[in-house]
Amino acid sequence: MFLNFKQETELLFLDAERDISVDAHKKYHIVLSPSLYWVKREKLPLKYVHEAKKIAATLFEESLPEGEYSYFVTKEDEEFLLFAYSNRDILALLEAKGIALGSVSAVSFAQTACSADEPLRINDKEVMVRRDGVALSLPAAWYEDARALQKSDLQVSGQKITLEAFSHIVDKKLLYQAGFILLLLLLVVGVEYAYYQKELANLREQRAQIFASHHLKPTLMQNRAILQEYKKTAKEQIKLRKKLAGVLEENAKKAKRIKQIVYKDSKIKVDFEGGEILK
Repeated sequence: MFLNFKQETELLFLDAERDISVDAHKKYHIVLSPSLYWVKREKLPLKYVHEAKKIAATLFEESLPEGEYSYFVTKEDEEFLLFAYSNRDILALLEAKGIALGSVSAVSFAQTACSADEPLRINDKEVMVRRDGVALSLPAAWYEDARALQKSDLQVSGQKITLEAFSHIVDKKLLYQAGFILLLLLLVVGVEYAYYQKELANLREQRAQIFASHHLKPTLMQNRAILQEYKKTAKEQIKLRKKLAGVLEENAKKAKRIKQIVYKDSKIKVDFEGGEILK
């Protein structure tokens, strides 16, 4: 009898409400549904990913339900993508779906493993949609024409959570030793942590000052709407100045004195001496 040690690896989209079938003879690269993690896109006054990861828990502290979470950080151009996820919840879902940990070769987020811009139906209740570059899980009722997510929509992502990230069963002796080491490390990293806390507080204060000084609205959508109005007004003003410049240039040729300039209903009325009027 010959044993086949080579197992096929298959991309598998994992969602609590999505039906899947698994083969014990296959390895699976798990792609986590947006409903299984939290993600933030932030521009921070930091340079490296490991620096951002140190303050990830602080950035998520007001948006996560109670529980224990792990964090993953990657960088796109000048912005950081920060992920928070529950090891325990994902492990429980893998078990419920009949997927053995030994069959899992890697784990990725849908954020990086699915680049489709169109809405994709991931189950009967939810659709995956990209908003401002972030993959979100939204009600399917909002996107009745969304097509179903296919295996071909998934790709092997460079940003992966290795299997070690899901190890939650730890020997008590090792846990006590790790706790002792962590206590020692706290003495070393305490100053650095305090520094980043201070930097984060300064960042939030600067953001609040900018919003207050420029009378900005609390949401990006509101500020974009205001920006569009300003652009529209600027465009009209430039057009008006060009018209006025043309009138003044024409008047310079005729050497007539302007008595009055009136702007009303997007029209310019120029009254010259001698009764001549240009519109």
